[in-house]
Amino acid sequence: MFGFLSKTKTHELYGEFKYDANRWTNQDSSIFGQSQVELIVPGNQLGLSKKAINTLLEFETDFEFKKPELAETLFKEHYLVTKAAIESGVLKTLVVDYPDIQTEQEIWDHVTVSRVWVDCYAQPGDVEIAICADWDIEQTLGFTFKANEEVLFNENVDID
Repeated sequence: MFGFLSKTKTHELYGEFKYDANRWTNQDSSIFGQSQVELIVPGNQLGLSKKAINTLLEFETDFEFKKPELAETLFKEHYLVTKAAIESGVLKTLVVDYPDIQTEQEIWDHVTVSRVWVDCYAQPGDVEIAICADWDIEQTLGFTFKANEEVLFNENVDID
């Protein structure tokens, strides 16, 4: 009618996206071997940005190689720090069964990717992944990548 109706596009790998304000969002995509991941990709009313989709495809291909470094960061800079604060009494946990994670590799059993945002913060080529951790129900952790290289670990990204 007047363009007020929700527009949708289906991508062969990432599923159905809805358009709003110069970006396409899929609330229930599968990526990195996980389901129910929100994908945000820039574009216009005609469709998703091909360049951004290529960035996403490259990022997804390289993700397995990034996992050890991400696991190390999650384990050392968040899990162990949080665990020490709880054990010392500085921090109270809201998690009833705080996981006993012994190695960096075990991290992936206790976290899920909740969002992947391509061209995040209006920076072409940047990708942010938001991660939810079993041991921290109050924050969503995030990694931002520029040119496919990690540049920032953030302990509280906004996912709303």
